[in-house]
Amino acid sequence: MVLRRLAIFVGAFSLEAAIAVVAHDLDAAEATGTLARLVEKSLVSLDVTPRARYRLLDTTRAYALEKLASSGEQKTIARRHAEYLSSALERFDAKAWKPLSAEGIDFFVSQLGNVRAALDWFVRS
Repeated sequence: MVLRRLAIFVGAFSLEAAIAVVAHDLDAAEATGTLARLVEKSLVSLDVTPRARYRLLDTTRAYALEKLASSGEQKTIARRHAEYLSSALERFDAKAWKPLSAEGIDFFVSQLGNVRAALDWFVRS
């Protein structure tokens, strides 16, 4: 269940993002433990420099996306993903007319694929 839900992320994601999107109906500790086991099994990769970021390999993500679609919860997970990114961008006070902080720019650049996916969900819903 956790692996298929993680497939909603395009590119890298943080532990905070994974818990917010994936662990809605799970205990955060359980979701964190499951994520650690997925890393041990090489189904999810972990990059710890400069911040811990997780990522699914493209082939793993493609498989997990199919499972997410067939599970019937893709719309729910996509909504949670979009809501998480929306709230994350609000923390940086993102405005079209206002320059972002260096931290905000770093977040936006590292999450560009996820922001695009969230915008696609907003447009389609």
